Amino acid sequence: MIPKIIHQTWKNNTIPTKWKEYHQTWKNKFPEPEYKHILWTDEDNRKFIKDNYEWFLKTYDNYPKNIQRADAIRYFILYHYGGIYADLDCEVRENFYNDLTHDNINLAASPYGPGGKMNNLMASDKKNEKWKLVFDELEKRKKIPGTMSSTGPSVLDSLENNEIRLLDVDNFNPLKKRPWWRHHIENTFFLTLDEKASRNWDKAKVVHHGTESWAYEEITHGIKNNILLILFIIILIVSVIYYYKKKYLI
Repeated sequence: MIPKIIHQTWKNNTIPTKWKEYHQTWKNKFPEPEYKHILWTDEDNRKFIKDNYEWFLKTYDNYPKNIQRADAIRYFILYHYGGIYADLDCEVRENFYNDLTHDNINLAASPYGPGGKMNNLMASDKKNEKWKLVFDELEKRKKIPGTMSSTGPSVLDSLENNEIRLLDVDNFNPLKKRPWWRHHIENTFFLTLDEKASRNWDKAKVVHHGTESWAYEEITHGIKNNILLILFIIILIVSVIYYYKKKYLI
């Protein structure tokens, strides 16, 4: 059986105002004392790895971004304790404990394409051996700079879809409702998103508001690591503009 524990993480015990309402929905729909709620802080997380999985501590400490540690820790917590993990920007509208497959790993299906898996909502029985495939994948990918590929949903590809439970998009992870102009921009320049994946947003049991707090850290880290290249490109562009201005205006 999946233990009645709700796991969430944040850097400290002070949950930002923008997520407090969503956090409270979990306490409302999964009330104590029947369900235990644990908010894991950065300090808790490192101590947990050091005390229980010291073989992974070097990899954990060497991640350049905190979001990578926040990704990795959730897999170890679910293996060690079992229970339900949810991002702080996930809102629950209905208790779905009895909908879970209780002797397996349950992962939210991706609203971005068929067959994909997400790590914003997960549930598992305690000490499910399949998590060890994810641990191996984390080690294989530890030098990859991108969060999505090194610790994010991509590491879950090591779990075959037919061996786990995918929680359907309509009820557990519908695509966040977007205004028409945002759909148009994203479909033109980024991912092609199926608007039908948003159809059940108002009726879903869980919705992911996708505040993407990790994106700022990802961008700033990318800029920091490529500052010389960025400066070179800027200087090159300015030089080209100056050259043509001088050539054609003088």
